[in-house]
Amino acid sequence: MLRIWFKYLTARLLLVSVALVVSSLGANLMALALFLVIRPFSRSLYRRLVSQYVACMWIDALSLLLPGTQIHITGDSDMPDGITAGIVVANHQYEGDWWFMLMVARFLGLHGNVKIIVREGLRRIPLLGWLIRLVEYPTISSSWSHSRATLFGLLRSFNTGLWDEWSGGGGFDGGDGGRRGRGEVPAARLE
Repeated sequence: MLRIWFKYLTARLLLVSVALVVSSLGANLMALALFLVIRPFSRSLYRRLVSQYVACMWIDALSLLLPGTQIHITGDSDMPDGITAGIVVANHQYEGDWWFMLMVARFLGLHGNVKIIVREGLRRIPLLGWLIRLVEYPTISSSWSHSRATLFGLLRSFNTGLWDEWSGGGGFDGGDGGRRGRGEVPAARLE
């Protein structure tokens, strides 16, 4: 009985691994095509297309292939209306907290538009790292002085053009749970 169970798990793991590689390869090819054709002319259009089509479909594929996630949201029943983009900052205390936040965003239909700040080392992993670069997920290293200029430069580029197109002047989701409009983001946070 144990041997049959082990063979089943091995076959399932192999199938899921192949599906993850194929979906990641497909997402990379789609993002690369958009990068070569669209990005030289319009960075904001490239970001919108890669978020709506590539990131959204890839995250849907991952959510189907990886073990099911059950999330119970408590508190106010009113979900915010009109949020079309956001930045998820996870402290990686549990190494999977970003996945749960991404699944909440998927439930709300925002999973293509959420940017997750990930570790710099993930950019070196084939397929995953390439996709992180093409989708423009912000990265941060253990050295804040090394990451600061790159991270805030990317955040500034999101604040110009991208947010205007998606949300009519939207903003960043503050850590305190309150939304801040573009004009309300403190300058010290962007410098």
